[in-house]
Amino acid sequence: MTISRSPIPARRRRARLDARREVVLHHVTDGPAKGWLHTHGLAVHGHPELEIRDVPLFLGPLASRLLNDIAEYLLNDARKPLLAGERIAFGRREIQVLASAPDEAAGYDANHYAGYVRLVLVDPSGAECLCDECARERKKPLN
Repeated sequence: MTISRSPIPARRRRARLDARREVVLHHVTDGPAKGWLHTHGLAVHGHPELEIRDVPLFLGPLASRLLNDIAEYLLNDARKPLLAGERIAFGRREIQVLASAPDEAAGYDANHYAGYVRLVLVDPSGAECLCDECARERKKPLN
């Protein structure tokens, strides 16, 4: 699944939903689930709730923007549901979405998972970074 905006014919167009008004983002900044960023509100619109775990505090704004962008896409442009196991092309990177589950011991409260699907965003297994620095590291000879 690639996140891209495609024009919808005028006869099928509806008012776009503002993800920032429709979806609330929570960023847990202390306790055992510190760094848990998750949505509330997508399920009302028939979409899975989303989360990212272990987000460092300094990356919170970037992770929030990512969740908002995906929520905006789901609310307005998605042509099919987002399902566990799928990959999302996002810029030069891919993100995989997996089924998420509560873990009370780690602070992931079961109430956040009751009655709807929640997906966690992760790096795809075996994914390697495509940034210039990592590309240079891959080219260095091993000593």
